[in-house]
Amino acid sequence: MINTVCDSIFWNDGPSCALEGYYRKMKKQNNEQSLFLLSPNPAKDIVTLNYKLEADKSAEFILYNNLSKPISTFQLSADAVELRINVSQLSAGCYFYKIQNANQSIGNGKFIIIK
Repeated sequence: MINTVCDSIFWNDGPSCALEGYYRKMKKQNNEQSLFLLSPNPAKDIVTLNYKLEADKSAEFILYNNLSKPISTFQLSADAVELRINVSQLSAGCYFYKIQNANQSIGNGKFIIIK
């Protein structure tokens, strides 16, 4: 697990903090901040989301195909720090994701699956 966090990176700005990716500082809500890292990108079999949510918070990770149709939803809790997603059954291509809590988007991004 990558444990490097760069305070200077906001959304897609700045250099990569680690070889596989970097933590994204997501939208602040009530002075709280969440961190997310999706790697590897591109991926073949497994995608790992490393995340940190504020205490006593939960969120959803929603995976979309390239037509913006939701294909999977995963629950994220503040008690965990990692979500491993098996993407081997998905076709090669570009996929999008959204991370939300209480129906409010706190982050989004895209990743590529290669075969």
